[in-house]
Amino acid sequence: MATASFLICVLSGIILAVPFDINKPYESITFLLITNPSASFFRNIHYWSAQFFLVFTILHLWDHLKAGTEKNQTHGIWLRLTISVLFMLFVMITGFILKADADSIQARRIISSLVETIPFAGKQDAAGGFASSCVQIS
Repeated sequence: MATASFLICVLSGIILAVPFDINKPYESITFLLITNPSASFFRNIHYWSAQFFLVFTILHLWDHLKAGTEKNQTHGIWLRLTISVLFMLFVMITGFILKADADSIQARRIISSLVETIPFAGKQDAAGGFASSCVQIS
């Protein structure tokens, strides 16, 4: 189920990425929704398939931990799985921020303040790293 959700999310993301303008994200989404009645359907498919992908991935991980099969896996596999889950969460958060509406701008502010609190790296990353480069606040 997680793989099917991921594939649906990728396909709907490709469909939505074609008319998307990264220089004017909010206007781009608004124009897409006004001019194309099926755009809302594809946005909802994209959003919900990403949510289902996250839920099914976590359920799959929980099932392995509950069954005790994690002992059969090597450390390399667990490292790749951990990095994959963190990457998946990163992609979902950046996809949310990419909309550039009021909710995503507030989420960007929260993420920036959280990143700023990371010892040794937080201040410099929040000043010029990922969080500040995603959406500019005017």
